[in-house]
Amino acid sequence: MAYFAPPPSGHQFNTAFTEMEMDIDMDMDMASGPIITAAAAEQPNIAYTPSPSEITNFIVVDTNVFDHYLDVLAAFVDDVERHRLPITIIIPKIVRQELDWQCHRKEKDALARAASRATRWLANSNKPSWLIREQTAGETLKPAGSSSSFEPSKAGEVRAIHVPLQSVREV
Repeated sequence: MAYFAPPPSGHQFNTAFTEMEMDIDMDMDMASGPIITAAAAEQPNIAYTPSPSEITNFIVVDTNVFDHYLDVLAAFVDDVERHRLPITIIIPKIVRQELDWQCHRKEKDALARAASRATRWLANSNKPSWLIREQTAGETLKPAGSSSSFEPSKAGEVRAIHVPLQSVREV
């Protein structure tokens, strides 16, 4: 809400304009939601586990996000947890396999270092299962006639696309 200092001597406020501004400020205050008191803000976070019906948004993360935007992803995951948003980050098995493959390449370049960093972040992440969910082997779409668990080809992209469909069916 806007607060006005008294007008300098000899000046007057335009009353209609001031009332209009105050009305707009009041509307904005109401739209911003409930006011949180200092005591409520200091309350410890209560563990939150949404029911499957609450989780409506799935974000499937590609290998390139881990390789080039890990800091952004980590900040996003922290924000989702802090604000208790109904979002689940899904990491396809093929993405985890690609990260492992990149870590163990012969060339120890920036890509290998980024993949190692992403793998460490995933291993050390203590986020709840409703927030970050890695795809299991049984949830992976396998190409017909293939027994190989990892084929670095376009088949990986098809399997990664299948992940959200599989996750939605389980919920």
